[in-house]
Amino acid sequence: MSIKLVVATVCALGVLGWSDGVRAESQNDRDACIGDVHAHCGEYIPDREAIIQCLKQKVKQLSPACRTVMTRPYRKDAARN
Repeated sequence: MSIKLVVATVCALGVLGWSDGVRAESQNDRDACIGDVHAHCGEYIPDREAIIQCLKQKVKQLSPACRTVMTRPYRKDAARN
């Protein structure tokens, strides 16, 4: 794996801290979406906000697991991971 791919993956995982009421709160949530980030929105890495917007626009194309992460409401008590 090239260093650029490793850096891009780390940046993409960081994206999954979310904003606007949608958050990935655990490693499982990040794991659920990393493939979708690369498959559907990789051209926006490392622009966090652009990736979030891309995933929101393509929510119907996301894997079921990532779609669940992207569409559930944010809970502050779950943000401790």
